[in-house]
Amino acid sequence: MNALRIPAPSLRPSVMESFLAEIHQTHRGETGGALADYIPELTRADPACFGIALVTADGQPYAVGDSKIPFTIQSISKALVYGLALEDHGVEGVLAKVGVEPSGDAFNAIVFDERTNRPFNPMVNAGAIATTGLIQGHGAGERTGRIIEMFRRYTGRTLAVDEAVFASETATGHRNRAITWLMHNFGMVDARVDEHLEVYFRQCSLLVTAEDLAMMGATLANGGVNPVTGERALDARYVKFVTAAMASCGMYDFAGEWSFRVGIPAKSGVGGGILAVLPGQLGIGTFSPLLDAQGNSLRGIRCCEEFSRRFDLHIFDPIRPGAMSVARVYRGSQVRSKVMRRERERHLLEAHGGQIVVLELQGELQFSAAEQVLSHASRVVNAAPEACGHLILDLNRVVRISGAARDMLARLQCELAAQGIDLYVSGGGGHAAFMAAGGLPEACFYATLDAALEHCEAAVLARSLQADVESAGALPLTEMELLAGLGKEDLGRVAALLSPHSFAAGASIIRQGDEASSLFFLSRGRVAIRIPGAADTPIRLASVGPGVAFGEMALLDGGRRSADAVAETDCQVLSLEVGDLESLGRERPGIVTVITANIARVMSGRLRSANAELQALAR
Repeated sequence: MNALRIPAPSLRPSVMESFLAEIHQTHRGETGGALADYIPELTRADPACFGIALVTADGQPYAVGDSKIPFTIQSISKALVYGLALEDHGVEGVLAKVGVEPSGDAFNAIVFDERTNRPFNPMVNAGAIATTGLIQGHGAGERTGRIIEMFRRYTGRTLAVDEAVFASETATGHRNRAITWLMHNFGMVDARVDEHLEVYFRQCSLLVTAEDLAMMGATLANGGVNPVTGERALDARYVKFVTAAMASCGMYDFAGEWSFRVGIPAKSGVGGGILAVLPGQLGIGTFSPLLDAQGNSLRGIRCCEEFSRRFDLHIFDPIRPGAMSVARVYRGSQVRSKVMRRERERHLLEAHGGQIVVLELQGELQFSAAEQVLSHASRVVNAAPEACGHLILDLNRVVRISGAARDMLARLQCELAAQGIDLYVSGGGGHAAFMAAGGLPEACFYATLDAALEHCEAAVLARSLQADVESAGALPLTEMELLAGLGKEDLGRVAALLSPHSFAAGASIIRQGDEASSLFFLSRGRVAIRIPGAADTPIRLASVGPGVAFGEMALLDGGRRSADAVAETDCQVLSLEVGDLESLGRERPGIVTVITANIARVMSGRLRSANAELQALAR
């Protein structure tokens, strides 16, 4: 049974697919090259066909163009059959029959190593036929069946033989017959010459798509395990030998220049396909039947060159993939900013804070790491039960960003904006200027995650309250959370004891170490609670919003102030002397009881929120 592929939800259109579409559009108009004609049936191919597919090492697929059009695999089969021969006979057993040196000759050259009489490598016809001759089994049928089963593990589906192409290859494969008889003379293949050729012609006639090739590449990139089905296609010990042979010999007598310009292990076939593998990162499959003079797909080479250059994929590039780029994913309903809000606003953020999503990134961001970010963004943008309205990328633990990753994140911002979703970058530090140069708007950047969360929370509350809570007038006493539950008469008695104060932004309200003798109610503006930090840079512990009290510990234990309180904006504050409240409490003890109970309730709520945040961040 063929494996069912269920791709993760994705942005519409996929950011990665939009990049692929640009590359496809750039090269689709190229009409150079010619169809392969030494196998007559291949001249029936449509020269306009052109498809590109990519599958990451964790199984995320992307494709554009004619990526589902079937064509025969031809010489691309050589690389994977080589892996099967290694499993059957081990490295030394295969090396006894087939070398691994680039030949510099055409793929069908009748040339052998003068010292050993071996074919030079498994990617030219002579070496590939010798490799096929090593595949174990009784008769051509069983051996072909093993090869087809091997490809099923790589692709997740059973491939079929194009019988017309097989017949055409059988009828015209005289050069391959000559090569095989000569190798039999040298002892590189046994006497079953016709059987070996039948198996070889059938493996070359298997029908694949560009998407199949990309999945094969992703399986090799994933250490020989199909990343979608989880099935092992090749023993992990031999993956490096297959990709090494592809890197040095996979593109025929263009292999050296390919390594220089593209730098990705690859194998081409005269059917028009190219399979490329970037170990640990991805597989690429392309299809365009127009071939260059070396027998490689002309458009396929062009798009692979651009892909390598645009996304820094050259295997000898010093930017190498690190650990998983997305360390944590959580929502604004789980982790909040340091702003202390009144109960109504807290409930609204509990209900709608899930619209805010944070991706905490780490390590080096290059192509595959940035693709992980795009993939996670795709999931959270479409995740139930609540859609994402604000996406924050926290770069605090990112050490380096490549140009390719920067361009991908800039494209993500554009795609999200088109869907009404805001993207913000926090903690960028030295990365901010580099990313801004790549097209990210200045409004996307926040110095800290806390600042980004605060901005997004304000937007969620503004939508929920149908008004900007920060620009509202001074709150009445009935909206003060520590006074909740007091009757009209008791509230009036408290109001008679309150002293109004106005503070300009930056003004000090409480100083650390002062005697704690007053309780403050904030009716308008914002107050920061902070302590001194290194190099005279204060550390914000919290921000107090309208309706929230501060300095409340004075009512519980007196003592000295443990932190500073500074006006972040122009503020209106009501102060209550603890001594006055105690005097009132002797006359009306229920007032102090209600206020004290409210303090306990607020403190308990903050503790519960802190526990929930710790739990979310521990995942």
